[in-house]
Amino acid sequence: MADEESLWEKLGSDILEHPEQDRPRLEFAARLDEQDNDEFLQAPPSPRAELIFLQVKLARMSPDHPEWFRIATRVRSLLIDHEKDWTPSFLRSDHVLQVVFHRGFVAKLTIQASYLIEMARDLFECAPIEHLDIVGMNGENGLERVVSTLKRTDTIARVRSLGLDSQRIDNVESLSIAAWPQIRWLSLRYNRLTESSIRRLLNDAPKTLHSVDLYGNEGDPAPRFLFDQGTVIASEQTSKDEELIYDFRVRKETAGGFELHPDRFAMAPEERRDFGGLVNR
Repeated sequence: MADEESLWEKLGSDILEHPEQDRPRLEFAARLDEQDNDEFLQAPPSPRAELIFLQVKLARMSPDHPEWFRIATRVRSLLIDHEKDWTPSFLRSDHVLQVVFHRGFVAKLTIQASYLIEMARDLFECAPIEHLDIVGMNGENGLERVVSTLKRTDTIARVRSLGLDSQRIDNVESLSIAAWPQIRWLSLRYNRLTESSIRRLLNDAPKTLHSVDLYGNEGDPAPRFLFDQGTVIASEQTSKDEELIYDFRVRKETAGGFELHPDRFAMAPEERRDFGGLVNR
């Protein structure tokens, strides 16, 4: 079995450069077991290779698929047993509060702003990280430093989803939303944004941005849902700014009495392809 760190040095750049593709990840899994792709699909994989294969497969399944629960349970078992060992050393820090594996590798971090500023380049080189929840921002100055660091290290384009909840943000300019060219999901819950700030945010946002959660902000234009034991029983519209109310990025939806939350990990169909049937086996 190949050494994972050595293999990452050889194949990691391909995964980082093509994070939306499955083939580099499956190739990495196959090489872990020192097999080619065809042999990998026929023989029982090692636990690390199995995680990659199963999570790639799971990412292409709907939760109502008859195999989804079985595969998700196996993935959970593998992570319980091995997650710490499979987490790159730069991410085994008290300043990284959570790592989330997706499609076989660490894809999401909950991280202290100071550590992200200090270690940004190393963090983004050790795993295909595309999703960030940032805490400990200390207001606008901290956010400006984060944005400046990610721009300087050329890592800002890697970020597809960003969580900045409860970070005392009231100056939308400090986010420099136009500088995030691949962002598609943004959460700014419980900050201090007014309707005028939100309008500026949406006006400047790149076309890739499809979901913005502004719950708990003064200027949130989305309807406020009323719940009874977790079920939505009514809603009320607090904003009078119709242009914001009907902006698809901030609208809220319900189904069967439950509030729907857009999946930050979801890829657009054109970004995810079936490479020779390897995923759908």
